[in-house]
Amino acid sequence: MKKILLVLSIVLFFSPIAFAQKKNLDKGPDFDVDDFTKKFEVAQWLVDYDNVAWKTTDVVVQQDKKDLERLGAEWFAFKDKANVWHAVYGKLGDKGYDVVFHFVMDGAEKITRSDAKIDQAFLDGHARALATCRSKLMATIPAGSPQFN
Repeated sequence: MKKILLVLSIVLFFSPIAFAQKKNLDKGPDFDVDDFTKKFEVAQWLVDYDNVAWKTTDVVVQQDKKDLERLGAEWFAFKDKANVWHAVYGKLGDKGYDVVFHFVMDGAEKITRSDAKIDQAFLDGHARALATCRSKLMATIPAGSPQFN
């Protein structure tokens, strides 16, 4: 009888613990999965963007010096509707953004120079946004501070 009472006590003592563990397993991880997924997608896009930027910059520095002299600080990459990356390097002037180099990087990471036209309003808007950000950022950096790209 003592053994039965001991076993019954042990079972009753551990049942709520086992049930609570089972319940926690059923509800999933104790963090916001949707928020995590959104942030992961942004991080993945940034990794992809950085990859395009590094690889196309390596190609840019191999171009003709006369063309390199035409470059400004405004360059950027974007994905088109077919999920193909484009990288544009040029300069923002009074008449808008002048594309000096336009590269396309395919899924196999092959980089090809392109002459395909890109919507000028799209280019101008992105270049102006970059110029504005650079100007505002530079105004916040104290003189003599180290600077990074």
